[in-house]
Amino acid sequence: MWKNYKSWAFTLEDAQALRIEGSVNDWKDEQARLMAEITELGPVNPNAVEEYEETKERYDFLIHTVSRFRYGERAIASGYC
Repeated sequence: MWKNYKSWAFTLEDAQALRIEGSVNDWKDEQARLMAEITELGPVNPNAVEEYEETKERYDFLIHTVSRFRYGERAIASGYC
């Protein structure tokens, strides 16, 4: 694992530039606060991607259908049919 550390492209200078103010306790408090926020979000929905794809497919179908109906309305209104 450590043999490839150079491939991370993170130099000592990069690390020194990331100096962060605050104590360890400050960072532990911040970590606890962030973990609480994540917990409040609730569980991850493992089916979210599939549900999104199904919903998008349905949305696209409905948009296309509405477009066809509007085209038909204009055709009827103009006496084309």
